[in-house]
Amino acid sequence: MIMIPILVVLYLLAFFQKTVNALLDINDILPLKDGDNIITAAESNYNQLKQGVRDQFNVLYITMHGIDEDTKLVKCALCYDFEKNYRRVSKLIQQQAPDTPVTFFMVDVIDVPGVVKDMNLTKVPHLVIYPPSNDDDSFSWISSPFYQYPLTAQSTEEDLHYGNYLAKILGIHLEIDEPFKVQEFISYFCICILPFIVVKKLIMPYITNKSKVACMLLSFGILLASISGFKFTQMNGIPFIAKNDKNEIMYFSGGMGWQFGIEVFSVSLMYSIMAASSVFLILMHQYDLFGILKYPLSVLLASFLFYFFAYYISCFEIKSPGYPYMY
Repeated sequence: MIMIPILVVLYLLAFFQKTVNALLDINDILPLKDGDNIITAAESNYNQLKQGVRDQFNVLYITMHGIDEDTKLVKCALCYDFEKNYRRVSKLIQQQAPDTPVTFFMVDVIDVPGVVKDMNLTKVPHLVIYPPSNDDDSFSWISSPFYQYPLTAQSTEEDLHYGNYLAKILGIHLEIDEPFKVQEFISYFCICILPFIVVKKLIMPYITNKSKVACMLLSFGILLASISGFKFTQMNGIPFIAKNDKNEIMYFSGGMGWQFGIEVFSVSLMYSIMAASSVFLILMHQYDLFGILKYPLSVLLASFLFYFFAYYISCFEIKSPGYPYMY
């Protein structure tokens, strides 16, 4: 008979502890936030934090830190790289939308191994977003429904995509300034300036009637746009630029009966470049252009034509999988 009251008391204590954990208040964990507006869970407070803040969005980033002793590299490069974006977006939300009901958490599977079992993890990293809930008893990271953001190598380079994804869920407007990418700028600069230099220094000196050539090029451009299938894409409402599920631009559609708007111009540009190179290769010898330099230039131009045509064939294989005449 004595055991019954003891069991009742223990049951009530367990129920009270569960209720206290479930009613985790944001004010109780505010001191745990770091300078980037993120709460990093530890073994000592994980059981409390995993109950979540039920009246707010819970953004949980599960990661793994540490250095591999053999390779001396980080154990999870993707975890390390994406954490920069995670911290940046969290801080931007704190600055631009401080009243947004959202709390950011981060759990390291090495520091808190219990999260692996609780979440049935087989790999890291993971980013999940729990919407607010009115159910006090059942809300937790373990059992509540969530949105999951797909983490790939591209995710580490595009914080704009992650920020836009999170802003849509939170229902806020977030302004993210993309960092200046020096390597990308140099690449585009070289691609744009090289044709200009070639035309200016190598081609323009041999053109006597520049206005006639300009009209010819304009007519040629209009002709290409008219006969290359661009009108087909307009009449059928086909998008000019389409993206796949990884937010990457698809330059070529699969199948021979379908094409994107950008595909029309890409193929037309390929034909134009190969035709111009072939004509220039002929004229260079016919009119003895560039003197003795015409021989090494001919070799370079012929090699360029070969590799460019190989690239064209590889693009055609996207349209017609299994094309037998590849090389």
